[in-house]
Amino acid sequence: MFGLAVWDARRRRAVISRDRLGIKPLYYARAGDLLLFASELKGLLASGLVEPELDVEAIDAYLSFGFFPAPRTPLAFVSKLLPGHSLIVADGEVTVEQFWEYPLWAASPDRRPVESYAEELLDLLDESVRLRLMSDVPLGAMLSGGIDSSIIVALMARHMSEPVRRSRSDSGIHLRATSWRMPPSSRTTWRRSITSSNSRSPRIPSISRSWSGISMSRLPTCRRSASWRSPSSRRAM
Repeated sequence: MFGLAVWDARRRRAVISRDRLGIKPLYYARAGDLLLFASELKGLLASGLVEPELDVEAIDAYLSFGFFPAPRTPLAFVSKLLPGHSLIVADGEVTVEQFWEYPLWAASPDRRPVESYAEELLDLLDESVRLRLMSDVPLGAMLSGGIDSSIIVALMARHMSEPVRRSRSDSGIHLRATSWRMPPSSRTTWRRSITSSNSRSPRIPSISRSWSGISMSRLPTCRRSASWRSPSSRRAM
């Protein structure tokens, strides 16, 4: 993931880009002959050059869909750069260009069995997680309750010598992933059972899944800047 800005001295232009899938946020705003950008809205507000006026339509979209559709943001004068896009700043103009798009799926000509694709996908996930465990700071994981974060934590545990530090959302998801065993013959062994709480409390389903060393249970719980000035400007940087 990345959000970066590069000054191309030969072409006298700035290129500000956001990673292909939009993992890293990148917000920008125009203020006269200034282009301001930051990875957080508060960074733009801290400049004192952006009016904190709300975008009512964008907030309405957020309340309807649960997110702000890019390029809209909560602030009327701030835009969000779309994933896989770049801001090109040259000759006093700012343009948006797309440099990547999600590749369309195409049927494989080799017609391999589904199990072969499943094993390849798991191997790629395992390698991806292993590479990202190289860090000089403590590692941790956020459990949202979905299968994606659960598998990531389980793969982390496979490559770590100590239990994974993990947090959870308020959905009541717990994950025990201090060990990992995955013989080839049991890669896709799943078990699902549904039980209920005792009769004195509301009926709350409890779902448990097991996948060769991964154990996940749903348990009842209580609720509980930067700035860029055009080189053509008469004002000094």
